[in-house]
Amino acid sequence: MGKDNDKCYYVYAAKYRGIIVYIGNGKENRLHHCKTGSSHNSLLNELCFRYKVLGDEEVITDTLESGLTKEKAEEREAIYIRRYHPIGNSQLKTNAKRFPVAFEVELRSVASELGLSYMLDKVSFLADPYLLLTRLGVTIETSRYNEHIDYNSSVCDISSIDGKDRLTIKDVVFDGLLRLEPTFARFRDTNVVIRNTMPKQYQSEGIKPYYYEKCLDYAKIEEIFYSLGLRPVANKHTNNGRDGIPTTRYLVHEDEGAYSLYEATVKSVVMVERFEDYHFAFNSMLRTKQNVTKKAVEVWNDSSGCKPRKPFFV
Repeated sequence: MGKDNDKCYYVYAAKYRGIIVYIGNGKENRLHHCKTGSSHNSLLNELCFRYKVLGDEEVITDTLESGLTKEKAEEREAIYIRRYHPIGNSQLKTNAKRFPVAFEVELRSVASELGLSYMLDKVSFLADPYLLLTRLGVTIETSRYNEHIDYNSSVCDISSIDGKDRLTIKDVVFDGLLRLEPTFARFRDTNVVIRNTMPKQYQSEGIKPYYYEKCLDYAKIEEIFYSLGLRPVANKHTNNGRDGIPTTRYLVHEDEGAYSLYEATVKSVVMVERFEDYHFAFNSMLRTKQNVTKKAVEVWNDSSGCKPRKPFFV
């Protein structure tokens, strides 16, 4: 009997905050790739990055069926994918579905209370809408949604990762949902832990690229910024920052008590603005789009001929 006919295969699921985000099949220790950060699947690597670097919740793996032949495992895997439409599975191209938003009543109530627009009626979700409540977000299929929605007045924020649009519930909306349904706390940590650097054990050039598609760029930005002698008290990564490339915004507490907001890419570091008040500075850092003012000062660029020094934490 050939190896593929041996009943040693199984079907497994990777869950993020209780939501199935990936389904696969294999044998022996195959499912362990979900937590390595070096998986072939970029979504799983992103979740590993979020867990190890951003302090998000770890992915949990479960075996759905075992004792299968390879052919049967692939067949059952396809059935589970069609059933759950996990956000991390792309091998089975399916049309977007009209997934019902199970918490629509609560969300509409909060939207009305805050004076925001619900605007999810025309959205086709590509995965479980409960992902809206997480910081990962849920992928959608509709270009019209992106073109006609004013996100400042919507219940959601939008971001683009791997060329796909994702929606997430705004923090203020999530807080309102928690008041109506406290069990939603399982989907998101309310106390966000901001780490200023990657842990040292994750900084080797061989590991960095696997955490996240843009992780290596962010790691390089960290190295450049810290090499300039700047020590941030908070930061925020964005996939579509200044010049349309990965950008990190840093907030630095200066000696004289003010707070400086910097925007850094692998090409340049710019001091955007200074603030006297920390909370105002922090909120400015978190804005979806930061306008660079005339007062902005370029601190470093890659054409200056000055290579950043090796950062202190490497």
